[in-house]
Amino acid sequence: VDLGTLNLNNDGDAVVGADLDMGSNQITASGSNNLKLNAGGNIDVQTNKIINVVDPTNDQDAATKKYVDDNTVTELSEDTSPVLGGNLDVDAYDIISTSNRDITLDPNGTGSVENVGLTKIKASGTDGDPELNLTSTHQSNADGQRNSLIKFLGEKQDGTGHTLAEIEVSHEGTGDDDKGQLEIKVNDGDDGSSPSSAVVIGSQGDVGIGTESPVNNGANFTTLTINGTNGGRVDLQDSGTTFGSIYVDGDTADHMVIEANQDSSLEFRTTDSSTTEDRIRITSAGL
Repeated sequence: VDLGTLNLNNDGDAVVGADLDMGSNQITASGSNNLKLNAGGNIDVQTNKIINVVDPTNDQDAATKKYVDDNTVTELSEDTSPVLGGNLDVDAYDIISTSNRDITLDPNGTGSVENVGLTKIKASGTDGDPELNLTSTHQSNADGQRNSLIKFLGEKQDGTGHTLAEIEVSHEGTGDDDKGQLEIKVNDGDDGSSPSSAVVIGSQGDVGIGTESPVNNGANFTTLTINGTNGGRVDLQDSGTTFGSIYVDGDTADHMVIEANQDSSLEFRTTDSSTTEDRIRITSAGL
């Protein structure tokens, strides 16, 4: 194509009717004006390169190889504070640590770490035993502090949420020691987000049912305390049928009751060196 005989269209654009071979020449724009390639189709450089391109600054600028390499994180370890613009989908891969290091999920401020649809905690390592550590950083010797809490939440049919139960572990007493206590709380139906205490296990193994303060009878005893508005009660069953009960009757008067049910007798036995025998027997007829 003879550049001296280019035809111009009505818009003043040069019309090339054949291949444009520049040889060793250049197409330049005068002054600081832009040079535009206004193609009606794709621009095909025939496996050649577009070189000497500056780094992009606008959204639609072309990106150089170096810019892409410098700004692409192949491993999160290369970025000390990565920021995600959306959900992180690891597909069939795992989130792992190297060199036996910890994985820390640290929500900001009052944020929380939530898991939707948790089905299992998978063990790793040589022993294969799963381990879940909850660490309280509240440095205190006060009773009930250094606590860690697990909540079990649910939603009613209308979508309102409530707390079904809680498991809480905390420091027992006020000493500068490692004593712990475990409390299980259960919603009795009207507790909302504050379920009631059901079972407490103290540092000495004392167990309280219906009380937050099980009786402690000293280091040589392990005590079970059962408390209720009308007294504590133990029912002894066989295949779902109650045959005996031990309880405090608080409805009529505060007194201890040992009761045999189902026309059964009440027996008191002792064992000598080898034989267990009835010493006292009270039949259902009172004999």
